[in-house]
Amino acid sequence: MYHFIFIAPLLIMLLDVHLYTIKKRKLRRWKREKLIIMNLIEGLSLLFLGACNIWETLIFISTKMKEYKVSYSRINDKKVKLFNLFLAKEA
Repeated sequence: MYHFIFIAPLLIMLLDVHLYTIKKRKLRRWKREKLIIMNLIEGLSLLFLGACNIWETLIFISTKMKEYKVSYSRINDKKVKLFNLFLAKEA
């Protein structure tokens, strides 16, 4: 996926310049005009890949917890309310 998003466009530009179907000056001008859009697309794709990685990690952890029969207890609402009252009295 990384190669498709980041490396493939560079290879396409390199081949175009090498085969002289595009002049270097024209390519530089196009890159300068589209730099903001290219950075936006690159940033959004990195955010998407990072979110997918986090999601996959959470699924892996929950699967392992079920596999080893590890359970986590939920926080008691009464304890949370008492703690919040304690913090309110301190302030």
